[in-house]
Amino acid sequence: MSEARTIYVTAADEGQAATLARTLLERRLIACANVLPGMRSFYRWQGAVQDEGEVAMLLKTAASRVDAVIAAVEELHAYETPCVVVWPIEAGSRAYLDWVVTESVG
Repeated sequence: MSEARTIYVTAADEGQAATLARTLLERRLIACANVLPGMRSFYRWQGAVQDEGEVAMLLKTAASRVDAVIAAVEELHAYETPCVVVWPIEAGSRAYLDWVVTESVG
């Protein structure tokens, strides 16, 4: 398994996602962020079913930075309970995965 990780995060809109991505990049916590607009989310929140537009984000970072990324997202995010989920990367382009790790550890 690679030392690189993907972190899935949702945001209310592209502006919030872009601000979060830029801040995480400036802090050298991630190597890359993909912002995927146009998502529709259905979920239960405070006893009611919600139907909202959201933006998905895929953040790439080193395994050693995961806890710091989660903490930063929780600190900076507008949501009371932001979605932050870590996915391991089983395999991929060695050059790309090495770049992710190098860029996110500063």
